[in-house]
Amino acid sequence: LTDLIYTNFAAEVNTLATLVDNKSSNDGQLRNAVFVHDFESPLLHKLTWPKVSWAPGLFDLDNDTDLDLFFANGHLNSVSGDNRQSNLLFENDGRGRYTDISERSGILATGERIHRSAIFADYDDDGRVDIFVTVNGQQVEDGQGNNIFDPHQGKGVLFHNETKSDNNWIKVRLEGTKSNRDGFGATVRITVGPNKYEQALISGQGYFSAHAKEIYFGLGSIESIDKIDVSWPSGIDQTFENIPVNQTVYIVEGKTMHQNTSHLNVK
Repeated sequence: LTDLIYTNFAAEVNTLATLVDNKSSNDGQLRNAVFVHDFESPLLHKLTWPKVSWAPGLFDLDNDTDLDLFFANGHLNSVSGDNRQSNLLFENDGRGRYTDISERSGILATGERIHRSAIFADYDDDGRVDIFVTVNGQQVEDGQGNNIFDPHQGKGVLFHNETKSDNNWIKVRLEGTKSNRDGFGATVRITVGPNKYEQALISGQGYFSAHAKEIYFGLGSIESIDKIDVSWPSGIDQTFENIPVNQTVYIVEGKTMHQNTSHLNVK
């Protein structure tokens, strides 16, 4: 089931909402489902309380199969005094409980800025998801009502993921034929034994944020994928079996899967 993370203004905490189905129908259909707010993460609430967060991101920082959490932060101009703020990064313990790793991860090394959008992509194809964060212009308020020039503002920040891990991964790139060419709206399901992992390819997430047009799965110690199922917006379904890990696969709607391939040559 799909969960939500949404941000709020300062003095209002960012919140996780978990989709819960009471399964009263017993027929496998999603009925009577509700989003339940997660109030079991007091650290998350405490640290997001003073922030204005724009671009939340659920992504697998360390390829251990669970989703970690990033917030790009920065207050509004001419409202709160000094509107520069630091970003936040939380690590998922696998049970949905989050630990603040902002300092030891290096996220705080760039200091406080007026952060806005955040883009997630494995830009150097090393099997780890990186983050690029945009920053508002160079005129800021100093907290005393004065406008000052800050040379660090207006320059985006690229956080290169250098997490040490032996965990495995796979990236899935899609090309629609009957559906839209980018494959937006398609759902990819990975099956390994009794375990299933599912993600949908979306065109945007958060404030002015559009991520890499691929679906990324951290796989932990999984060494081979039993099956990849793709459900396209057109209604076409495809299944591929026995796929090796630590690679990018390129799937064309209604046709085939290309392994170890990020792009197809266009003739």
